[in-house]
Amino acid sequence: MFHVRENEAGHPRLGLTASRRVGGAVVRNRLRRRVREHYRQQVRRDMLPAVDVVVHLKAAAAGAGRRRFYRELDRLFRAAGRHGPRRSRHRRSPRS
Repeated sequence: MFHVRENEAGHPRLGLTASRRVGGAVVRNRLRRRVREHYRQQVRRDMLPAVDVVVHLKAAAAGAGRRRFYRELDRLFRAAGRHGPRRSRHRRSPRS
């Protein structure tokens, strides 16, 4: 699952979550490392707008083969670049 929101950092950022349902600590950390490495090596960050991309790993990710896992990541990152961020429904209060 992917969540994409605008950020004020001026560049894309990556966040990861994985609950215990995904698997033990070894499995969760392996999947996080794969996502980070794929993002670092494969994703054209210059094509992404200034967004925060949060990848929420599901239990099915642990059982997916590498090719399927990376294909799905590619698809999601391309969609994030194409559609850009969705606006948050929450209003930010002005800072004093």
